[in-house]
Parts: sequence; C-alpha cells; structure tokens
Amino acid sequence: MDGEPILTPKKSGYLAVERAVVKDLNDTPFPDSPIIPYGKPVHDRLRVEIARGCTRGCRFCQAGMIYRPVRERDPDKIISSVKTALGKTGYEDLSLLSLSTGDYTCISSVMEKIMAFGENDNVSISLPSLRAGTLTPELMELIKRVRKTGFTIAPEAGSQRLRNVINKMITEADIFRTVDNAFLMGWRMIKLYFMIGLPTETQDDLWAIVDMVKRLKAHNKDKKFKKINVSFGTFVPKPHTPFQWESQIDLETAIGKMNWLKDQLNMKGIQVKWQDPRVSIIEGVWSRGDRKLGQVLINAWKAGCRFDGWSDYFNYDRWINVFKESGVIPTAYSFTPMNEKRILPWDHINIGVEKKYLIKERKRAFKEQRTTDCRNGDCSGCGVCDFKTIKPISFQQKESDCGKEKVEKNIHPIEQSFKYLIKFKKNGFARFLAHLEMIKIFNRSFRRAKIPVKYSAGFHPMPKISFRDTLPMGMQSENEEMLITLDLFLEPETIARRLSSELLENIEIIGCYEFSKINSTVGDDNKTYWVELKDGFFKEKDLEWFNFQQSVNIERKNKKGKILNFDLKKAVEKVELHSNKKLKIILKPIEKHIIRPTQAIKIIFNLNKEDILTALITKI
Repeated sequence: MDGEPILTPKKSGYLAVERAVVKDLNDTPFPDSPIIPYGKPVHDRLRVEIARGCTRGCRFCQAGMIYRPVRERDPDKIISSVKTALGKTGYEDLSLLSLSTGDYTCISSVMEKIMAFGENDNVSISLPSLRAGTLTPELMELIKRVRKTGFTIAPEAGSQRLRNVINKMITEADIFRTVDNAFLMGWRMIKLYFMIGLPTETQDDLWAIVDMVKRLKAHNKDKKFKKINVSFGTFVPKPHTPFQWESQIDLETAIGKMNWLKDQLNMKGIQVKWQDPRVSIIEGVWSRGDRKLGQVLINAWKAGCRFDGWSDYFNYDRWINVFKESGVIPTAYSFTPMNEKRILPWDHINIGVEKKYLIKERKRAFKEQRTTDCRNGDCSGCGVCDFKTIKPISFQQKESDCGKEKVEKNIHPIEQSFKYLIKFKKNGFARFLAHLEMIKIFNRSFRRAKIPVKYSAGFHPMPKISFRDTLPMGMQSENEEMLITLDLFLEPETIARRLSSELLENIEIIGCYEFSKINSTVGDDNKTYWVELKDGFFKEKDLEWFNFQQSVNIERKNKKGKILNFDLKKAVEKVELHSNKKLKIILKPIEKHIIRPTQAIKIIFNLNKEDILTALITKI
C-alpha cells in the first residue's frame, strides 16, 4: 500500500492474533489449591500475584509492554486468598509477586495484615527485588521482619544519560538512598545489576558503572555490607519493545566489555558475576527469529540440545554447527539493526500497544527524553486502554482502608509444651523421599491438619519435629518413630486422625501416644531388616565364610571425611537366609555408629553396586 509492505493473512477472516487480556484480576479465581510436590522445586513457596502489568516504561523490557495496563488485585481479596491457600497447602513461606511489587498501592497495609496472622503461624514473607525509590518508612519497618538474603538494585546503566535513554526512572540519589535504607533494614549484602550493549552505549557509560560501584564501596567505609555483588547481562532486543529494531553487540565485543569491567572492579569486597554472553547470542537469535528457525529447532533437538538455560548443558559450538547445517545465518537476526518500515515476524500479533507508540518511544530514547509512568500521571498514549473495559485498576483511593481489619496476635500467657510420639510406616514410592523431604512433608501436613506444632525461638524458627532414626533414601520401614511438640494439648487419636487425612498414601500413621505416658528410656537398639534382591543372589557359602571369621573389617567415613574402621562381626547380630533372593538381618550399633544393611550384605555376600541399588530393603 503506497509502496509500503503489508501483512497478508494466510487464512481469511482475521488480520492479527489478538492478545487475551484479563480486564480485572478480581474477577479471576485465585488457584488456592496448587499441586504440592514432594521434592523441592525451584520456587518452593506459595506465590500470590498481587498485580499484573507495569507502566514504568523501561524501553528494553518486553514484560512491561505486553502486560499493560496495571491491574491491582483488591487487597482484601489478596488477604483472603493467602489465608485460604496457606490452609490448603501447608506452605510456610509465601511471596507477593508482580512486575513491580513495591509499586503496589497498598503494599504496606497488605504486608502488615499478612504478617500479623503469619507470625502466629510462623509463616514468612519474601519479596522479589524492590525498585530503588519504592521504599517507604512503613515498608522498611515491615521488611525488617522478613527473612533476608540479599538486596537487589537494578540501575541497568551506570550513567544518568543512558538511564534516560532506556527510561529507567531512578537517579543516583535514589540508588544511594536505597542502599542506606537496606542497611537500616538489616541487609548485609547488596546486589547490583547492569546491562551492557544498550543502545547508544559508549565507553563513558562503562566508566560510569565502575565509578558508581567504587563510590558505593567507599560509601561502605564502615563495612555496613559484607559484600557487594555486581552482575552483568548483555542487552538482547526483544519484540514489542521500543528497542526491537536495535542491533545486539557481537560475542567478541560482549566478552571484551565483560573482561574490562571485571578487571576494573577486581578489588576486595566486590564480587563480579555475569551471564554467559554466548547464551545471550543464542537468545538474541530466537528473540527476533522468524519461521525459518523452525527447522533449526528440530535440528538442534536432533543434535542433542537440551536444557540450554542451564550452563552445564549449554553447548555454544553445537548451536553454531546446527545453524550452519540448517543454512541459517544467526547474525542476520541479532547483529543487524532493523528498519522501522520493515514487516517484523511478530507484527501479526497484537499485544494492544501500538507500533507507532513504540516508534515514538524509540525516537524519545535517542533524544534522551524520559516518559513518565501513566499510573501516576497523564496517559502516554500507548494504545492498550480503551478506558471502558480495559483500563488501569488501583486501590489508591482506599489505601487508608487497606487491610483495615485488625488481627490480634495469639498470646499464650503460660508457656506450654505437649510432647507426642508418632509411629508410622513408609513404603512404596515414599521410600525414595529423602530425610529433609520427609520433614517438609510432615511439617506441611501438620499445618494443613491444623495441628499446632511448637517452633524454636530465634531469627529462623524451626518446627520441633525429630525422627528417632534417619531412614536412608530407598529403604522402606514398617515402624518409624518421630517426636513432636505442640503448643496446645490434643488427644493422640485426634492427632492421628487429622494427620492421616493429609499424608500421602504410602505414609501410614500406625499410632500416636502422649510421650509422658510411655516408657521413654532407650530400649533395644538392634534393627531388623528384610532384604530382597532383584539382581544377584545370596550364596550360603558366603554366609558360612562370614560366620567362620573372627573379625571382618568395614570402613566408614565420618562427617569430616576421616576413614574409620570397625569390626562388622560386632555389628551383625544374626543373618537368616530364607532363599537365594531373600534374607533377614539384625544389626546393632558399634560405638554409637549405625551400620546400614546395604553395607553389611555387600561385604558378607560380595554383592556389586547394581545388586545393592535394586534391592528392596524393609526395616521391621
């Protein structure tokens, strides 16, 4: 049309793929009963989305463009959802999530309300990295009570000029003020994140990074912070952003800049990390790729590319060979700037933000002009809102009412403790659960069952749960014992009934007893096991050889790695062969050291590693 390229749909009836927009988060149900894994996932906590969208307008940020407008969840619904989900999942940690959690209007009030009832139940709150400048005195006081690891500040660029280019709406004063606030809140480690290769970047901008870090280090002359971590990533142009037309720096340039920064910041108290620039190169290709990359993806899979986001799996040379064999030049996608009039591979996807707005923002970037956040000012004209059904939603007008319902802390005037012994079976697939996983499973089951387990005192309270014998992973048991301490008295039958309803099917409660009413003295320390072999055989002559020996040496490493020698004959009370595949063995401790049945049968019957690993062992 008029000499300009146009998109022609391959199918009649539509011109673009329309983005689905949740107009109001309060009209969508919150998933308060997620599947709880038995193992430990990456984010092992309850995750609560408190808002969606961000209009700060960072010109490199794809999420900030495609998730517009800002829609906050009603604070009362957040609190209600948190209560319900904690009760159904048993999680002891929750995270309040959004693209910019610190910008949520009622964040202080919501945190205060959640922490009030969370402290009663020993629930901790974690927050994603907060933007410099979003910390209020109220929020600082609340965050003091949150479990702290590191405090992340993302200036992205070292100079104010370049921060204006990318529309990063923070100043150096904001950064230093945030660092001081972080110290006052109790943090002893800060993390800084910068990007290299941003549009219009010069050597002066790199020097500005070095200068900022050095001045922060000098600012830390009283050693408020034990360490300052500085991380670098390479700018990757992303679709649907004002910088989607820009080029990405090549690998040699990226490595050169990273090494230069590393050399300049090689000093005590500063640790420098960076994302592998080779990963960024591949990311850049896929970020702005077209349908031609479909065959590349298939060929990469055939070549063995798997889990490439993990450094130990990523193989850059393999990817380059795949591109070459597929007849695709990767540099054409990432190292070449694009013309604004060019039809882009993603132009048929309508995210709501108009292309003319992205072009306008790109031009403002090169003029070093900033665009204000529309949630606090005038509409910037991105095109996503119709102001009827799609519009910003916040609760600023009722912040004084946010979380207004007061929560009384549980007060126990008299410190009370009630101790119980619980016996249970562990079999089937549950035998593959490790000791720490068993602690987590029981702790969350107690929470769901509303059994008030007592917690230790201190900064990091732990539930008073202990197992009498740490069962090795892979071993079944017909009679395991654990001790728990409660804040309130419950009938043992009530504890057993409630707990049984919350445990997985392969963990069975067989009894619960008041500890004060049972014989708590140490009884027989002997342990009896059934061992069934899937591979290999028990030979009677091997048992005869063992019985004939006066002593049989066995080596074990202690926690410090020192090798200790024991006489296995003193540990083996009895061995009964029931067949060439099955036996019963009774073991007793040697000098307080427990000998495992796997160690004993390996030596007695000269079994190999595979025979041991596939054996089914049950403690009785």
